[in-house]
Amino acid sequence: MKWRNSNFQYLHFIMGACHTPIEAHRKCCEALEDRMRALDENQSRSKHWLTKVMTLVQPTQSAWAKQNAQEHIDQAQSEVEFLTMCKARLEAAIGHAPTQQDYQQNQCEEWRLELEHRAENYLLCTGAVPPDHFVTMRMHPEFPKIEKHIHEVAAVIQKGGNYQVLPEAWKGNIIMIENRGV
Repeated sequence: MKWRNSNFQYLHFIMGACHTPIEAHRKCCEALEDRMRALDENQSRSKHWLTKVMTLVQPTQSAWAKQNAQEHIDQAQSEVEFLTMCKARLEAAIGHAPTQQDYQQNQCEEWRLELEHRAENYLLCTGAVPPDHFVTMRMHPEFPKIEKHIHEVAAVIQKGGNYQVLPEAWKGNIIMIENRGV
């Protein structure tokens, strides 16, 4: 089992890829549930497996197997602790623990911001938004906001200005964890 994702991956590519703290919280909870389930399964399986191994192999091999199993459990436990801390920080940033209804209501904003983000990348890399992505953007109920954003970004790029993509302010609440060496 060992670890599934590093703290860096969780901060920058899983929760950090989200555009809203509520979506980051949802992703954090999903990862936390997955790791807790894996930890529970691994602990019960490890005990059963170790009992079998200790009766079938040499004492030195069973010591290695026991140590290896414990390393897997320790690393998964470390992930659970890290994700629990991230969850608490996100709840502090949001002001409450989001509910399933909060997650559902947040999807419109999360997807609008994701579509804008993708369009920015297309404009910065190729100078145009591909037709298939444009079709997807038009399906969003807040397409006029997305379209306005695209025109603003394109205007800055056409003028030769520096278009700077700034991270969302809420991300500092969880990224501080990494800077403190946790």
